This record gives sequence, C-alpha cells and structure tokens, in this order.
Amino acid sequence: MSKLPKMYIYADTFLADTQDLSDTEFGCYCRLLMFNWGKNCNGLPSDIEKLKRITHSLESVLKGILEEFFYLEEDKYHNKKQLSEYNKAVEFQELQSEKGRLGAEKRWNSTGISTGNGTGNGKGNDRTIATNTITSTNTITNNNTIYKHFEIFWDNVSYKISKGQAKKNYSKLSKDWIKDPENLAKLYNEYYSNLKDRQFAQHPSTWLNAEGFLNEGVSYKGTLSDDDAKNIILKSKWETSKKYGKLLHNLTQNQFNEMETLYGEK
Repeated sequence: MSKLPKMYIYADTFLADTQDLSDTEFGCYCRLLMFNWGKNCNGLPSDIEKLKRITHSLESVLKGILEEFFYLEEDKYHNKKQLSEYNKAVEFQELQSEKGRLGAEKRWNSTGISTGNGTGNGKGNDRTIATNTITSTNTITNNNTIYKHFEIFWDNVSYKISKGQAKKNYSKLSKDWIKDPENLAKLYNEYYSNLKDRQFAQHPSTWLNAEGFLNEGVSYKGTLSDDDAKNIILKSKWETSKKYGKLLHNLTQNQFNEMETLYGEK
C-alpha cells in the first residue's frame, strides 16, 4: 500500500495531551509522530542514538517522551492513539479504492470495452477479452472466498479493532490458515484472555501480520531474561513497576505461571 500523505490529528485533543510539555519536548514528540507516520506506523526503532538524530533531542528528553507516549513491542516503539488513527485512515482508503474498482468494473461491463487488437477498428480481440474476463472473475471469486473466511474469523474474535487492516493481513496468510478462521479466532482469543494487561494487547491485524498463532505456548524466555523474570516474581513488580509493566505487556498467563513455578516462594 502506498504511504498516506496526510497525518490525521485532532488539534484540541493533541494540545490537551501535550500541554505540560516544554517546547523542546513538544518538538521531539511531533518529530517522532511524523517519522512514524511516514513509515506507515510500523514503529520507531528502539535504537536511542538513531532516535536522537531523528528528533535532534537530548537523550533525557527523548526517553521521557518515549516513556510517556509510546510502548515497546517487538523491539519497536508504538503510539497507541496514532496507530488507531492510521488504521482508520487505511480502512477508509481501502474502502474508497474498493468503491472505485467496483465502479470501474460496472462501467466496463456496461460499455463492453475491449482491450483492442491494435487494428483501431474498435472490435477488439475476442480471445484477449475472454482471457481478461476469466482472470478478473477468478480474482474476484478468490477474494470473495478469502473475505468470507475472514468474516467468520472477525465474528468470533474477541477484540474487534482495525478491521480493514486485519482483513488485509488475513489475505496474506497461507491457504491452510485462511481456510481455518474459527481456529485462528480461538488462538487469538486465548492470547488476548491470557494477557496480564490488555491495554497493550496486539490488534488482530498486528497479531495476524506477526503470525502470532505460531507463538502460543512459548516460554517466557523468548521475551524476558532469567534475571528479569526472577526480579519480577520475587519483588512483586508486576503492578508497581513501569519498567517491568512494559517488559511484560505481551506476556501470556502460561508464561507468567512458568516464571512463578521457577522463582516463586518454595
């Protein structure tokens, strides 16, 4: 998908959320948002030195903005509000594109426009027309089949947000997964219900794109070091520490149980 040229922002809400920032902090935040939007909101790099160059800010200022407005996921910083607005914009653009495609097909069918055979006689080439018609029909049929499966997934999934982007990412899955929407929804719902803090839950679109359905049942060690896991359990840091809250936002209940088994009170 091409980049969205407009960055959507609600001035009143934005100013209210940033009224306590200094001019330097405000400029840093704006640069981060604009850079992220230009990268299709795929997330900011976790490399602090690179972010310092992007924002022209001191490390202390940059870290303060990241701590207040962003969360870390899969080694990238994301802004929840901006990601939501971006997904809405993508969904709207896809809707407009689909309307345009359907309108073009309607005009093509009503006028009987052909691709022509190069003779300029306006009669066209029957074989070319037939081939194009079959190709177009097959594409529409395949898309309809995929979207029917997606709608089953969407009806059963527990966290409904950013449907347009989720539909797009669903269509990229392998055929075996596309044809198994109920199982996909079940796996996502298990992931979602097992999260300690659902505020940081992956949207279905992000989960599909990252093939989260392959990650269920993995050990906490893929997310945390043993030292961090031990500190969290022994010092009861889950609810009280921002540091560990961010580390754990995507941890499942099973992974947390594994940590408690290893490091809990004997």
